Amino acid sequence: TLPHLAIREKLRLELLAEEMRVLYVALTRAEERLFLVASVKDIRKEAQKWAMALPPGSTLPQNPLPRKDLLQGPPPWALPGDAFPGGTLPQEALSQEVLPQDPGRRLPARSRSSARGLLDWLGPALLRHADAALLREKAGDGGIKPLTPGSCDGSRWSFHLYSAAAVAAWGAEEGEGKGQSGAEAGDRQDLEGIREAVASLKPLPLGKGGEAAAEVNRRLGWQYPYREASLHLAKMTVSEIKRRRRQQQEEDSGLWGSPFPAGAYPEQIPEKPLFMVEEKLSPVDRGTAYHAVMQYLELGRPLGEAEIRGQMEEMLADGKIAAEEYHAVKARDLAAFFAGPLGQRLLGAREVRRELAFSLALPARELYSDWSQEAGEAEEAEDVKEGEKVLVQGVLDCLFRDEGGLVLVDYKTDRTAGLTREELKERYREQLEIYTRAVADIWREEVAEVYLYFFDGGFSIPGGGCGLEA
Repeated sequence: TLPHLAIREKLRLELLAEEMRVLYVALTRAEERLFLVASVKDIRKEAQKWAMALPPGSTLPQNPLPRKDLLQGPPPWALPGDAFPGGTLPQEALSQEVLPQDPGRRLPARSRSSARGLLDWLGPALLRHADAALLREKAGDGGIKPLTPGSCDGSRWSFHLYSAAAVAAWGAEEGEGKGQSGAEAGDRQDLEGIREAVASLKPLPLGKGGEAAAEVNRRLGWQYPYREASLHLAKMTVSEIKRRRRQQQEEDSGLWGSPFPAGAYPEQIPEKPLFMVEEKLSPVDRGTAYHAVMQYLELGRPLGEAEIRGQMEEMLADGKIAAEEYHAVKARDLAAFFAGPLGQRLLGAREVRRELAFSLALPARELYSDWSQEAGEAEEAEDVKEGEKVLVQGVLDCLFRDEGGLVLVDYKTDRTAGLTREELKERYREQLEIYTRAVADIWREEVAEVYLYFFDGGFSIPGGGCGLEA
């Protein structure tokens, strides 16, 4: 339809305008010299076509468009109908084939809009340059007059024409007995073989000698010196370290037979869709609720079961805990802790810190058992890998100071049925070692005692300082 043809033509002209903008940017970026390289099948036919795009026998239009018709001239790439600051290029400019400003230099609109490549814009424009006698000779049109030196922009051009046979002969001449060494001749032979292999999509015949073969082997054989770091996490939480180490132990013992990579799928698949599952706290959320209540409890107030329940109601009213967390935490579990010897020590401590966040940089080799040195890597790469660090982030549940020094307490809400105390201690050994190391590195003080306290059963497991005692 006619509207369809009009829209299509409009889109084509906009695309040509964008291509001319790109060409303009490319031509104006050179600071001292600009080299343009192009190829055509027949230079005479191309030059004649460029000549036909120009008004024959003249260099300046006879009837330039008055400048008073435009407040500001269009940019060099504007086409008839294009909008620009100050107005729109009138359609009459197309019929007059003149430029509203700087008359005589602009190519006719029909020549610009019918171009099939960048050379169709550059050729006619250069054909009238004072230095383009070679192109005008090829065009064979005596009616084309160059622009006078005064009307040119002062640029100087040098034109050179080479046939395909001449270009092909350059390589042959360079390789024919001009004092080439045996290595240079071998390199050229290797390059010819590479070109043939690439053209036929075959493996490259690099051979065993020659600089070219050595360079290709060097580039293709290069290995990223930080490969180990790219395969591992740069930041981890203490809980993630514990989960990965436990999974590794299960894999080593044959208890974990999944062929999928670690962490690719959840450990448990729900039996029902999530929208059919009743809303209740998960074991992780339940542990978070216990930790939140232990953090916000006011230790200076009575901490019996009823008093703790009262403080929890205040936390709920203040928005410190959610309703689900309020119902998930059993006040009697917390009261039992504070009534025991460990809780009494906490209440009598001179200094108490709860939910204390930390960040610690640890050597990657200590956290990843598969952090290995690959054969053939440079020694400097080994130095880099030795220095690789992993940022470990964690939260200390409780750290208090009494007469014996710093005491670290880690609360647990896990189910303890069927597990011995030694098994529980071993499960959290690495986690507590990181905690005590963080205290020693950040606060510059060793931890005197470490305790695991399990709300399920209401008992504590003592350990040593920087490492749990066996």
